[in-house]
Order: sequence, then structure tokens, then C-alpha cells
Amino acid sequence: MNAPKTIILIVVCFILLPFKMNAQFIVEHKQENKPDTLSLADRLSLRTNTVDWLLLIPNLHFEYEIGNKNWNRWSLGLGVRYNWQTKHSFKPAQVYNLAEVRAEVRHYWRTRQTDSVYIPPHGKHNYWGKLISARRSKVKHPNTTYYRGAFVSLSKYSFLLTKDGYQGKALTAGFTYGIIKPLYVFSNGHSLDLDLGVSVGLCYTQYNKYYHDRESDCYPVTERKDWHLLHYPVLSEARAALVYRLGKYPVTKKYRWRYDVDLAFRENSNTISEEIKKEKDDEKLRIKSMGDLQRIFDSYYNREYGRCLQEAQNQGKEGKQ
Repeated sequence: MNAPKTIILIVVCFILLPFKMNAQFIVEHKQENKPDTLSLADRLSLRTNTVDWLLLIPNLHFEYEIGNKNWNRWSLGLGVRYNWQTKHSFKPAQVYNLAEVRAEVRHYWRTRQTDSVYIPPHGKHNYWGKLISARRSKVKHPNTTYYRGAFVSLSKYSFLLTKDGYQGKALTAGFTYGIIKPLYVFSNGHSLDLDLGVSVGLCYTQYNKYYHDRESDCYPVTERKDWHLLHYPVLSEARAALVYRLGKYPVTKKYRWRYDVDLAFRENSNTISEEIKKEKDDEKLRIKSMGDLQRIFDSYYNREYGRCLQEAQNQGKEGKQ
């Protein structure tokens, strides 16, 4: 091999070697830190807002977590609220009708404790650094999960609570914020949580302004407004909701920090390996026992079959004599 080819070969080896080592490290890291995986049921939850029920508005929201790992913090939601034109023998002086479809995306997280050991560059009195730092030793409030997100809703409304009423349609988009507190875990693994939060956004709407005419028992329209953007934010939803989580993962085991998951797995890896080995040994023992039983049965069958065959042959010989 001449010198140029040797040099080229050495250069190629030096280029490919880090990639090979990196790929090997990734594979070994994945094998070492296998996370908890959520099933389809573990990622689904139902939510209903008690505030809307107090206002006589039936509502139901579905939420689906995007990732199937227990450190996933993102979810998608879809909800409906409906209470429209209930029957009356006369035109009521107060009207509260609402029909709405809402889509939502959420990001969950937990606050973590700060100390000088884990965040020395920020210092003890740098409150802004402590606020934005992710280098925390442990969760500060284990039973409190925070969330923030965005929503968009399409609604039809008719409100008459004072002298003037408004009936129209609206497209609202904005931000949502709140906390989740665990309440109860059922025997089948499902759990019940409390969701406290608000949703505030900008509203693009068109409506008719009206009032209640008692004498004519009707709602005369006094003003019509075409589609326009309101110049102030509106409160889209105030939540004191009950969340029913399917599956066997309560909220306290979800939305975790990836480091916590890996650390817990490494701490329990020996126990997990021993349990897996025990299951495999039990399976091998069961298979071995079944094989021994089969061999014993075959031996007994062959022995009894030979004895019966010998007796039949002896009886045949005696009959011929």
C-alpha cells in the first residue's frame, strides 16, 4: 500500500471513529435508562368545569398527552360547552346562552427548590437567576403541578344580565394558566384531580345589541355590530374543574423531569433486573417441569402399553393351544 492511500485510510478512520463511539454510547445509554412508558389509557383524561355547571352550562373536555413517556409535559385538549335556548313559557328578563368548541395545548411543569449547591453561578441573592434556572436539586411542591398554554375557541352567545343584551358569534384566542392538585386514586388505578385556572384572550366578534320588552314579550334589536376586534382582553374561562384520569398513572407520577426518571431507574435497576431474572427463571422452571411431566407420562404410557400388548399376545397363544 502506497503512502497516499495509507494517509487517506488513517484520516477516514479518525473521522468515523467518533461517530461509532457516539452511536455506541447512545445505544448503551438508552439500554441503561429505559423510561416508564404510558399506554393509550394513561394518556387520556376527562375534565368538567364546576363553575360552568353552577351557571347551568353542561361541559366536557378531553385531553390527550402528546408523548408516551412519563416525563412528557405537553398535551392537546378539545372541549365543548352548550346551553342554548332552553324552553320558557315567556321571554325571560335574564338570558345566559352559550355554545362553544375549544381547542387547547398545555405545557406542564413543577417548581423546584433552589440552593447554592446546585446553582452557584447565580448567587444567593440573584432572584432572577433562581427564577429561570433549571438546575434544581428536587421538586419544591411534589403535589402541585403547574401548567400554561394557549387556546382558541369558536362560540355562539346570547347574554342579557342587565338592561342591554348581546347576541352574536366570537372567535377567541389567548393564554391559559393554572395548577393541578391530586384528590383521590381509585382501586382500578384511575385518579381524580382538581384543576384551578383561568383563560384570558383577545376576542374577534360580531353581535346584535338588544333589550327585553316586557309588554310585547320580545327582544327588540337596538344596534348591529359587524366583525371587529375588542380592544381589551376578555376572560374566556374561570376553572374549578374535576379531572378524571384513565390508566394507572396519577398526576404525581406524570410530567416529571427527565433527570428524575433516569435517576429513579438507575437506583432501582438492580431490583428491576432481579425481578426480570426471577420471572425468566420461573418460566424456565415451569417449562422444565412440564417437560419432566411429559417424559414421565410417556414413560408410564409406554410401559403400560407394552404390558397390555404382552398380555394380549399371551392370551392369543393360549387360545390357539
